[in-house]
Amino acid sequence: MNKKLLGNYKCPLTKERLHLVNEKFKSDQNIISGLFESETGNSYNIIEGIPDFTYPEELKGSDAKFRKEYDRMANDIYDNSMDWLFDLFYEDEEKVRTDMIDLLELKDDFRVLEIGCGTGRDSVHIAKRVRKGSFFAQDLSIEMLKKCRDRFAADSSSEDQDIEFFLGNASYLPFEDNYFDAVFHFGGLNEFTEGKLALEEISRVVKTGGKVVLGDE
Repeated sequence: MNKKLLGNYKCPLTKERLHLVNEKFKSDQNIISGLFESETGNSYNIIEGIPDFTYPEELKGSDAKFRKEYDRMANDIYDNSMDWLFDLFYEDEEKVRTDMIDLLELKDDFRVLEIGCGTGRDSVHIAKRVRKGSFFAQDLSIEMLKKCRDRFAADSSSEDQDIEFFLGNASYLPFEDNYFDAVFHFGGLNEFTEGKLALEEISRVVKTGGKVVLGDE
């Protein structure tokens, strides 16, 4: 994670400021491990450069189930199944994804959050539209996040962008109110354990007048 983006995060439960301790750096800007602590004692690890804001620590219901499932599927199974799904419905995947992202009406300097980024099949399209802004990609599965991060690492055009990846569940987002210009999610809304709370959280972190686009197969 990028050092300059540290102040963007808040405790997902209390929304307090977080302090970084025991950090280790890969370079001057990139943190590979450490611990976020809140003033009331909540703590969140940074795992291989990815902060883990999962709350509660032991997930329940479908969140626990699908974290295991997506960790297992991240190594090619997921991408292969997506290829198959779009072919099954005779849909042009690029068109479906870009048409949905068009609805966000993104500007180059926007701050954008993607919920459930998976391996980054939508993320790459979003990031290209906010090169002067910042892009946060969330997922419930750390293996999916690593795959998404690898996708960006292979694209030299994204090297100078503010792109951040974090682990967690959509029902407890680690940001202050009115933080994002837009939020996007496609593909897993029906799997959230606390769906109503997730929608309330998404609404909370988006600015008044901001855009939210949600979709599912």
